[in-house]
Amino acid sequence: MLAAIVGGCAAPRSILADTTVRQVSVDQAFVSLGPGAPLVQSVVERPYANATRQTVALATRGTTPGENSLRVDVIGVTNSNVNHEARLPDPPLDAADLMSEAESALPAVPLRTSLTYVQNRYGPFGYAVGKSREGDECIYAWQRIATPDQDISVVNSRNTLSLRLRMCEPEKSEAQLVSAMMGLNVNVGLSGGTWTAAPKQLSPDIGATGVVVGPPEVLAAADPAAEQPVQRRARRVVRASRRSSVGVAVAAPAQSAPPPGSPVVPPPLVSPASPAPIVPPPQAAKPSSEVKP
Repeated sequence: MLAAIVGGCAAPRSILADTTVRQVSVDQAFVSLGPGAPLVQSVVERPYANATRQTVALATRGTTPGENSLRVDVIGVTNSNVNHEARLPDPPLDAADLMSEAESALPAVPLRTSLTYVQNRYGPFGYAVGKSREGDECIYAWQRIATPDQDISVVNSRNTLSLRLRMCEPEKSEAQLVSAMMGLNVNVGLSGGTWTAAPKQLSPDIGATGVVVGPPEVLAAADPAAEQPVQRRARRVVRASRRSSVGVAVAAPAQSAPPPGSPVVPPPLVSPASPAPIVPPPQAAKPSSEVKP
């Protein structure tokens, strides 16, 4: 009877749709890739209290497990209809974290991080590449476009566009995969701001003599590389000296005979405790008084 009463008093249940996550049209994607990139299949958008994330599903033609995708986060916006605790962090790019992300996205692909400097119209980006066991060329690329520090003020907060690309394609080279990032285009803007920073002035050190300029990984390897030729030269000198002392007969310097009538000088003693003999200088012969003119 109690169960019947509770069942009769309970309000009917209904399913409520989650309006925070929605699928949008493909033409509303925040960014688009360059020519040759896979076609966009769908775009799922999720708002956060401080950001909006889009997950773009790309056409997958390879046989490597997983699907091609592009994740785009726009951080620094306000979505008032979302729980204020649901926020996205905005950390700077870190090499260790990025490789961990790449290995999670492509777990069965041996990846290597590219040390080549590349940039598109929005600034530099990085990537890791590798070939899967199925024969697909794979790439995991990243880019962070943020408001420059000098432009941040009380009335101008930082805004960031952070993206990650995971893509495996058959019969494509590394250069062809990278071209998708080279042709990146941002399709959205910010009120009172722009994604493209002001052009940077070139350093006066570029082209100057006596100044070393290069990527950090090259500069870090420059010091030990610069010492190696010196060490090799030192070893060659040692070998040359050994050859000259062992394999080549060295002639002793010629000594001139003493003039006739001079005293014979004995050689110095070998013992260092004995002083060298003192030899008086030869005296000239005095003319005899008995000689008559």
